[in-house]
Amino acid sequence: MIIGVTGYYCSGKEEIARFLKSEKFAHFSLSDEIRKELKKKRKKVSKENQIELGNDIREKFGASELAKRVVSKIKPGKDYVITSISNKGEVEELKKLPDFILVNVISPQSNRFERMGERKKVDDPKTFEEFVKRERAEFSEISTRQQLHLVGRMADIIINNNKSFDEFHRKIDRMLADWYPKFHLESRNGD
Repeated sequence: MIIGVTGYYCSGKEEIARFLKSEKFAHFSLSDEIRKELKKKRKKVSKENQIELGNDIREKFGASELAKRVVSKIKPGKDYVITSISNKGEVEELKKLPDFILVNVISPQSNRFERMGERKKVDDPKTFEEFVKRERAEFSEISTRQQLHLVGRMADIIINNNKSFDEFHRKIDRMLADWYPKFHLESRNGD
């Protein structure tokens, strides 16, 4: 089973990845592919540089390039979680995999801004207005840019992370209970 995860800033994407890793899922992040390129170019690994380089990679090699790089690392018969999916072309590439589902993690904007303040990353927005502005910058209609608003609409599952971590983990457990057996039954039947 391959679970792709998308969502806006601080919605809980990395928490799903941590949870699934504890369930023996291997984790790939499309952003890791960008960070590798930034390090090769000896550029600072900042959110702005990641967005800019990600857009450049999609423009130069196609909207699905980052997803193709991750797909090339996937081995049959293993479970994976893939994070940092932010473009329609990436989703379309990943949906070619027979056991792929996309999860959109949602959470109220005020909750997400509060979480951002708690994590204390240096390049995070400091005001709610900056937070909203940065988020809107990821809502492009251009096919080689970040399109989080469009990617979210392509999701097979929506998980609302609007309460405690315990409740969020219960929702992830329910998702696995509903979907995991379906994929493993299909793979045993050769479908």
